[in-house]
Amino acid sequence: MRRVALYARYSSDLQDDRSIVDQVGLLRSFASRQQGWEVVAERHDAARSGASLHNRPGLRALMEEAEAGRYNIVLAESLDRFGRDIGDVANLHKQLTYRGVELHTVADGGEVPRLMVGIKGAIAEFYLADLAAKTRRGQVGRVKAGRIPGGRCFGYDVVRDSDEGGRRVINEAEAAIVRRIYGEYVAGRSPLRIVEALNAEGIRGPRVGPWNTSSLIGSAKRKNGLLNNSLYCGRITYNRQRFIKDPATGKRQARANAPSEWLTQDVPELAIVQTEVEGGAGPPRRPGTRAPPARAPASAQAPSLRSDGVRRVR
Repeated sequence: MRRVALYARYSSDLQDDRSIVDQVGLLRSFASRQQGWEVVAERHDAARSGASLHNRPGLRALMEEAEAGRYNIVLAESLDRFGRDIGDVANLHKQLTYRGVELHTVADGGEVPRLMVGIKGAIAEFYLADLAAKTRRGQVGRVKAGRIPGGRCFGYDVVRDSDEGGRRVINEAEAAIVRRIYGEYVAGRSPLRIVEALNAEGIRGPRVGPWNTSSLIGSAKRKNGLLNNSLYCGRITYNRQRFIKDPATGKRQARANAPSEWLTQDVPELAIVQTEVEGGAGPPRRPGTRAPPARAPASAQAPSLRSDGVRRVR
């Protein structure tokens, strides 16, 4: 009797656990038609990307049990259920072969030939690259239409009932806090003193927790943080950084893009302050030091309010 382990995976949280159930049902049906097969284990990874083998507890358990000699065969719906990186898939196949375990898929109707591991691994990797390119193209289109591709930004609400993804409107309560921070910073108050005052007053931060200085000044290199966010003065800045997956850990690492690669789009209807703080917040300062006053004309040392209630930082 040949001992068989089933493996199922889906990658998007837009799907649900029914995908796993459906895959396992298909695998059990296939296994029942094979002479001398006995299913002895099921392993799965729900909502896990195939771009990396890391952070896949089901697959890790499968490989550990294969090493212990529990299986003769590993069965999946298709090769891309194991991964969409040609190097990862080839290495997985090599490890299983070394341990005398055959890799079978329903799509191949049986054992996956070694040649097909390379071919299908390359196809799966190309699919990921193509999907990333199409996703980026869609995001660029949103930016040019004045939409924001990304998560929630403090000071704005996401319009949920809109067919136009990425549309935002100003959250007036949070916008008042943004204006206060810009005004105090321009007046010469340090980020540390600003966040201390906000926390003392019980004002929630962007992540619904206490404020900290990094919320304001972020990274000078990546130009993030509240005081560096160009959206507050009515301009979307897209593609300031990209993410690369570390092959050793599977974790995404941010890499700054050159300013020439940035894409900007004016959205005056989303302006909360009139002008960015000159030079942004600058590099992080030591706790307790005072921020230098903004370099503005002597007649305009403090922010003023426009007639529409938007604070002007001159």
